[in-house]
Amino acid sequence: MSMSSCFPTPIIFFKNEIKTLDRIRNNPIFKKNFKRLVYDADDYLIRNDASIRKKVPTKFNFAFQSRIEGININNRLGTAHIGALMEAKKDDYGILTYYFMICDTEKVIRKFHFDYTPENISKNVSHPVFHLQYPGDLSEHLQSLKLAHEHLECGLSEPRIPFIPMSLALTINLLLKEFRNRETNSAVEDRTWRALIKTNENLLLSTYFKECNRFFLVSSGDSLFTNDFCYDSK
Repeated sequence: MSMSSCFPTPIIFFKNEIKTLDRIRNNPIFKKNFKRLVYDADDYLIRNDASIRKKVPTKFNFAFQSRIEGININNRLGTAHIGALMEAKKDDYGILTYYFMICDTEKVIRKFHFDYTPENISKNVSHPVFHLQYPGDLSEHLQSLKLAHEHLECGLSEPRIPFIPMSLALTINLLLKEFRNRETNSAVEDRTWRALIKTNENLLLSTYFKECNRFFLVSSGDSLFTNDFCYDSK
């Protein structure tokens, strides 16, 4: 029994992320309210058309960054930056990480990222397989924004907090739900967007929680969910 066993294969997950970008660029509400997100989704799909259409890829590289502007941060306007990075071979994940960063015009206010660290990745210290970090490193793209972030110790990796599996759609939906205004409300209630989130929940969360429940049903002795299952140490 392994937490990694409940996660989809790279090809299934890659196709899910491509489907998410396609839904974003074709959604009328997103076209109206989140123009930059739509532009970046469309640009990615156009630039990577050849690799997306490849029938049997042996490597998967998915790197996407965008932003949602005009969110309300304690009664002032800000921007939410969003990013995803997936590097995988046919059967094995190398890197799978998502982030969102909340900032105003001058500085980074919050940054969180969500990682999948499968058991097949060599590491000196055991990590929760699915975890949340704050603030996490700033990518070259985020550093290029020249926003003040000295108040954040980005190089500190610990603590890694066990969390649910995430995808691009689930990351964006979390932002839309948390920073509520007329535009985000219309997006999270849109029928086609909700259908996409349902697909992601079925793909990731349904199997994840079933596997969590199975651990409690069949584990015995001194096995601990937080130690042995979340960390894939057994």
